[in-house]
Amino acid sequence: MAKYRFVYANFWSDNKVMDMSAAEKLCFLYVLTNSQTTQIGIYPLNVRKAAFKMGMATPKVEECFRVLQEKGIIRLSEETGEMAIRHWGRYNFTRGGKPVEDCVEKELSLVKDTSLAAFIAAHIPPGRIRALYDTWTIRRQKQNGTEQKEKKTERNRTESRPAALQFWESSFGRASLAIEQGLLEWCSALSEELVIEALKRSQEADKPYAYAQKILTSWQAEGRTSLQDVWNKTERAAADPLYEPLVPDIEAGEEIG
Repeated sequence: MAKYRFVYANFWSDNKVMDMSAAEKLCFLYVLTNSQTTQIGIYPLNVRKAAFKMGMATPKVEECFRVLQEKGIIRLSEETGEMAIRHWGRYNFTRGGKPVEDCVEKELSLVKDTSLAAFIAAHIPPGRIRALYDTWTIRRQKQNGTEQKEKKTERNRTESRPAALQFWESSFGRASLAIEQGLLEWCSALSEELVIEALKRSQEADKPYAYAQKILTSWQAEGRTSLQDVWNKTERAAADPLYEPLVPDIEAGEEIG
């Protein structure tokens, strides 16, 4: 959190500032001097908090920030909620040295939207500070590319796995090698739809895999090979009475009771 920020005296004579409305000037001053500003000129922007501190309506502040972005003065990241100030580096890196460089590296490591660093770096004079932005941007882009490849590989791996294994992992977490092999064997012995149905019926059990095995073993012994077989058996069981009603033979002289 910054203790103070510089605002140059020629701020008020800048052509872009002179063309701004009073509300836009106040919002621009806010992004330059509020307590959330950082050494690198990138930080999370809370519009509602900004509106409260400036005593303005939130929709009006949103409109002003949108105008500042359209003029290329700031850039907002809708995905991460971060904001970057275009010419921050030109006016705030008037001195360097290891303490400043260490601070820049630390704060860059917290940035989520890589494009914001590149947005500011393009307007920093060549030198060590500019090199820190460029190096970090390249490193993060490579890292993001690697992460995207890993996510794609994992997604392809998941999509290529049998539906029974996907159901297990979505319901119970990653399957151990023994459970994975067991489920595949049951899919081969019966059918994948029966394995999934057994897993559905095992979701509330303390040991779901063991419970599912008992169900599958029972169905295999009864010769059930499809969901239709299971449903038919269930319907017959529901239709059968739990006991034989006692119907007295009145003609034979039997009495009720």
